[in-house]
Amino acid sequence: LEVRALPDHSEKFWCRISIAATDTGYRGELAMFDTTGRCVVRVNGYQTKFLDSKLSAAEAAKDWLYESRWHEVHAGTPATNCGSWLLIGHAEAAESVARSLAANGDGSGCTTLPASSTRDEVAHTLARIAATGPCRGIVYLGALDANAIAPSRAGSVPQDAVRLTRGLLDLLQVCAAIQWESPPRLFVVSRNAKDVGGGRAEQSPIALAQSPLAGLARVAAVELREFGITQIDIDGDTSPDQLACELLRADGENEIALRGDDRHALRLERLDTKDRATAVKLSVTNEGDQSYRLESSGTGVFDDLKLRAAKRRPPAA
Repeated sequence: LEVRALPDHSEKFWCRISIAATDTGYRGELAMFDTTGRCVVRVNGYQTKFLDSKLSAAEAAKDWLYESRWHEVHAGTPATNCGSWLLIGHAEAAESVARSLAANGDGSGCTTLPASSTRDEVAHTLARIAATGPCRGIVYLGALDANAIAPSRAGSVPQDAVRLTRGLLDLLQVCAAIQWESPPRLFVVSRNAKDVGGGRAEQSPIALAQSPLAGLARVAAVELREFGITQIDIDGDTSPDQLACELLRADGENEIALRGDDRHALRLERLDTKDRATAVKLSVTNEGDQSYRLESSGTGVFDDLKLRAAKRRPPAA
């Protein structure tokens, strides 16, 4: 997956899809263009594979379906390496975290920038930091704006999501353009953007507008591996000191959720397919030019899919 530019949801886009048969299935590519012909999103090398018809749906799914699950993990000791910090976010959040970083042992210096900073301002600040010494970390705190963490109205979610992801995208592109002697680690901090589960009765509602921020950070973590991009999701009980300790720790975890005094991390595990996967037989009759329509009697339930005869409609002029 390659995201070349942040799409504007208000514009129209064109998609080009190519599919080719292989010995084991199909291989496809997808590209999305704006009205000027600029490619904004490209998916290369998407592959599908034929399943062994001798296996039941549950047996087949057991070997190739995975899911991410949150697990409580041990918090290690903070690292001892030094370097300066850049914190980008609203003044109160950025300055409180900067004070906590200094109080918890890293007195190398923190620079803060408001979340409303332009791309040129971020580029100028990062170029100065890169030229004056090692930079230990860059922390994007834009999602901690009060407007971003409040429950979003349905109509405001797209606008809030674009605003948050655009700031992170600008930061990622600026970081990638700088010739770092030793690239800093980049942290993306959100609040109540992840559903950790665990039956916490006091868990806050999910901040839906921050979900695309997590998606962008995951893609960037693959394309910009040198920055060790790490997501930290906090809740309303997380103090600046706790966040600072997590930043200083910077172990091998790349997606962390802090809930009170508990620290959670994602683990990829096989999906438990017991009683989930059942074979659905879709049959048709071979009666000339009969057309069929795929329907479901239950919303979002694949088991209820049925093929029903339908009248073929002529193409519109």
